[in-house]
Amino acid sequence: MDMQQAISSLSMLNVNFDAILNLAGETKEKNSLINSKLSMNCCFIAEHFKIPLVFLTSSSAVYGNYKDFFVEEDDCVPVSLYGKSKLLMENKCMNYFTNKLDICCLRIGNFYGADQLCQNILMSKVIELDQ
Repeated sequence: MDMQQAISSLSMLNVNFDAILNLAGETKEKNSLINSKLSMNCCFIAEHFKIPLVFLTSSSAVYGNYKDFFVEEDDCVPVSLYGKSKLLMENKCMNYFTNKLDICCLRIGNFYGADQLCQNILMSKVIELDQ
């Protein structure tokens, strides 16, 4: 579906939305650059329909290989193409839609995997999932 089809389909709903939650994304590294396009399209739709808030699914992979617990203010130094694609997506959306939309990038970590939160729990670190 192209953007015009999406806009036309959503227009037929005749509903006002408060926010968009974009959970779509590509995890296979060879296709991961599509993450920016998917998120930009969500932002274009939000702008077109005057939807003020967009939640974009990012990843803790944007931080790279942190040895310890990370916080939002830490430097982003992604090492994988996936992490780089998520940071590119964040930057493109935030830069393009500055002063147009409220955008919240959800940097979700793995509960079990390469950047596991479980590792921090095992090290007796306090984990806060909500501030």
